[in-house]
Amino acid sequence: MMKLVLVAGVALTLTAPNLVQAAAATKAAPSMSNMQGMSHGGMTMADGTGIVRAVDPTAGTVTLEHAPIPALKWPAMVMKLKANPPTLLKGLRVGQSVKFQLMQMGENTEVTAIRSN
Repeated sequence: MMKLVLVAGVALTLTAPNLVQAAAATKAAPSMSNMQGMSHGGMTMADGTGIVRAVDPTAGTVTLEHAPIPALKWPAMVMKLKANPPTLLKGLRVGQSVKFQLMQMGENTEVTAIRSN
């Protein structure tokens, strides 16, 4: 009986740190299903839908009337955003329904992808 207790104690001592590490790694690693709104060192990516209200190729901006964007905790609103790169604006027209991706770094938010909805 004493040998069994001793063997069990040694086994637990050897495996416990590995179990703790595995649990920490699982908790820290995001799954693909929760990547939207994920923050990477101060950068957050988010998807949105909306309607193009204005396009300014010279300034490299697009004004979007968008639905709420929960990943950024934004309500529905109309806002002018910088396109990065500005070539994203080619072919956009006022009134067009679009899906877009945003990248937020601190106070700066840019459209990084946009396409017809």
